[in-house]
Amino acid sequence: MSSFATAAELAAHLESEIVAGRRAPGDRLEPVRTAAGNLDLAPNTVASAYRTLAERGLVIGRGRNGTFVADRRPSFTVEPVIGEDTIDFATGNPDPALLPDLAAAIGKMHLPTTLYGDAPVLSDFEAAVRAHLIDPVGEMAVVSGALDGIERVLSAHLRPGDRVGIENPGWPAMADLVRAMLLRPVPIAIDAHGVRPDALAAVVGRLDAVVLTSRVQNPTGACITADRARELAAVIERHPDLLTIEDDHAGSISGVDVRPIGPGRDRWAVASSMSKALGPDLRIAALFGDRATIDRLRARQAVGPGWVSHLLQRLAATLLETSGADLERATLMYAERRTRFVAELAAAGVIVEAPSGLNVWVPVPDPAATVAGCIDAGYAIRSGDAFVMDDTRAVRVTTSRMTGPQAADVAQVVAASISPGRTHTRSG
Repeated sequence: MSSFATAAELAAHLESEIVAGRRAPGDRLEPVRTAAGNLDLAPNTVASAYRTLAERGLVIGRGRNGTFVADRRPSFTVEPVIGEDTIDFATGNPDPALLPDLAAAIGKMHLPTTLYGDAPVLSDFEAAVRAHLIDPVGEMAVVSGALDGIERVLSAHLRPGDRVGIENPGWPAMADLVRAMLLRPVPIAIDAHGVRPDALAAVVGRLDAVVLTSRVQNPTGACITADRARELAAVIERHPDLLTIEDDHAGSISGVDVRPIGPGRDRWAVASSMSKALGPDLRIAALFGDRATIDRLRARQAVGPGWVSHLLQRLAATLLETSGADLERATLMYAERRTRFVAELAAAGVIVEAPSGLNVWVPVPDPAATVAGCIDAGYAIRSGDAFVMDDTRAVRVTTSRMTGPQAADVAQVVAASISPGRTHTRSG
């Protein structure tokens, strides 16, 4: 007698086998009638279970050849390799010269001993975040960077096969994470103000979660305005079960206000990272959310790393409290360098929008040719292929350390790649 009475029970069992790796990618499931006979179930019951797994993206039917476990092993985006003689405008890093002085901050820190059982969130850290970064109404946890927090929130609510709306173009690591978790990414088009409401409305009914960038979107620099936040809220409020996650990774150096849309919903989270402003090696972020989400995250964190080091929390709090002038200067410098490059592009006949951030997204007919032209001129930029889930063609240029002569030079190279008849004269 089978231990499975329904198609849902059989599908759940097979899903657990696939997720646990006991059925590997490419393994063939038993033919429907064979499985039905072995399990003492009706063929229609087995066929229904197989259809459920196919809808969740866990198996794939190949006609008469049978049904196979889908190959869902993610392919991770490879960071570009920068040559020794090439100037890096490709990797999206902040300018080290504009990061706060960690050594000076450490010298100002009070360092009491933290023991097992102490509160995982340091009160000084929470106070500094709410005062200087973001202060939504909600519970707070501390995680090891925005992506760590987003992964923990997705894990708390979703299961393999669930659909997650992500921005297109968007941060490659987000698509990699979604696929690595055996979730299905659904691209949503954006403009200079973030995710487009019409694009979200077209897919929101079949999403289990959506991840939005609040400001300084990577690669475009898009920022969600107050009007756009209201429009997006109007779309998602008709779907109360939708998990809404917002990534606010630039914080102190964004130069624009943050407009969170999740607070007040049943399931929401906002990840506020300090990597771009205070230093990528800090690996720390504040995560806000509804009580149930934060409770689930804390419970899972407690049986893993336990907490994010209080040393890191104290350092981040100290930097936020004492580095206001440095962060204001960095904000102005990043904006100046970005707008200067946009102006040089315009002077060369290439019109783009770059509302904020460290990067400029430039549509081009042949990204490979544009990248190659820049390499020949001594500059590394990044092809847009890794950022898109369609046939959009563009390049991403990081302007965080770009000088005036370099901006003029790179703009000429990019323009020449778009209009091959143009000649490129190196500046300076």
